[in-house]
Amino acid sequence: MANPLLSDREIERLTALDLAHFFHPATPLKQLAKDGPRIFTRGEGIYLYDAKGARYVDGLSSLWNVNCGHGRQDIVDAITEQMRELAFSTSFFGFAHPTGIELAARLAEVTPPGLDRMFFVGSGSEANETAVKLARSYHKVRGHERKVKVISRVRGYHGATYGVLSATRLRQYHQYFDPLMQGFLEAPAPYRYRCDFCQENATCSLQCADELEAIIQREGPDTVAMVIAEPVQGAGGVIVPAADYLPRVVEICRRHDVLFTADEVINGFGRTGRMFGVNHWDVVPDMLTMGKGLTSGYMPLSGVAVSNAIYEALVARPEEFTLWHGFTYNAHPGCCAAALKTIEIVEKESLAERSEILGRRLLAKLRELEDSPIVGEVRGLGLLAAVELVADKKTRAPFPNSEGGASVRRKCLDRRLILRALGDIVAMCPPLVISEPEVDELAATVIAAVRETERELARREGAR
Repeated sequence: MANPLLSDREIERLTALDLAHFFHPATPLKQLAKDGPRIFTRGEGIYLYDAKGARYVDGLSSLWNVNCGHGRQDIVDAITEQMRELAFSTSFFGFAHPTGIELAARLAEVTPPGLDRMFFVGSGSEANETAVKLARSYHKVRGHERKVKVISRVRGYHGATYGVLSATRLRQYHQYFDPLMQGFLEAPAPYRYRCDFCQENATCSLQCADELEAIIQREGPDTVAMVIAEPVQGAGGVIVPAADYLPRVVEICRRHDVLFTADEVINGFGRTGRMFGVNHWDVVPDMLTMGKGLTSGYMPLSGVAVSNAIYEALVARPEEFTLWHGFTYNAHPGCCAAALKTIEIVEKESLAERSEILGRRLLAKLRELEDSPIVGEVRGLGLLAAVELVADKKTRAPFPNSEGGASVRRKCLDRRLILRALGDIVAMCPPLVISEPEVDELAATVIAAVRETERELARREGAR
């Protein structure tokens, strides 16, 4: 396919319009006004092409979501066929359409056993908002009116809408929006590299899980509705828990009649080397939220897989139960068609298995950096990986103003590799269709960027 190159004049025109009218999320506004936007016009496989034809490796799957890669005509065809037949019909009022029904049934087959009811929305934030409302509804219909509190973890990300913003524990997302909602509590993360309890131990003590139980006991189990956790924390720094951690958390929740929700918005659909992150630990949550990789980014769709126990409790209520919650585009037909085709591709092309194999290859390559004086840890699971940078390897002190992460990200971008700097943690999450040579190229670029940053910092230190 020919790249739709834009003339310099057209690029200037679009840049002026962008700076005059387009409000970009998660973007430093003064820097944007100075540099202008980076305009992409085409994607293919693991690559994005800008308006001048330059090719970039999409090392973040755009925003953790383009699992099946760019330019998939099979997904486009599925959406087009559906939109010709039925462009939209609401799922309110008991209305339905075949594609939405088929998707719900298909997801019941691939999610952990017992999660047989699907509620569809448009984004990961909306999915997690829905899970909070369902948790509170479940406890209320059973007569537990006080069970409303939600526990999430340090460095957890669960969305930016106002409700789940309160469950998101990344401070930059709170800065201009305080006060947050009441009833949201924070537990420790299973972050071995910076653990307050056992970072120097040979094995995890699971005290971070015990601290979660202590919070439930301190608040009173009769007041806590749910715990929400990403199996592998994504935007918080690609934090992979110890083997016994998640089973322990689920056991604690069961014992205290607290629902456990697995936030799989990033983890799901093969990203960690399994269909879902929880599959690594053989745990079954009460609810599982999904998005991003559900449609591989081709259409906006997310959802909540809900246990039969929760659904049946709502139905069994003596008075008729109606969930007064939903959005105009719930279960949009075109989005559901994209999701059905995406699941088919993930299974047919063995993308979860591919993620596991190539993820091991990526980590093995990146571990060359463990001898660097500015690399504290290399970690990951499947094709979800991170390099954590430190100003002092012995004390694990971060860089002032996260300059290490910013430098490596910038140097990767100069080499036409798109990654994300989460403070001083450089995260990568390439499309699952990446090849072995492309994995090697990605790793080599990251290594070169880190080594260049290392040399620059050493020269700066020597000049003092």
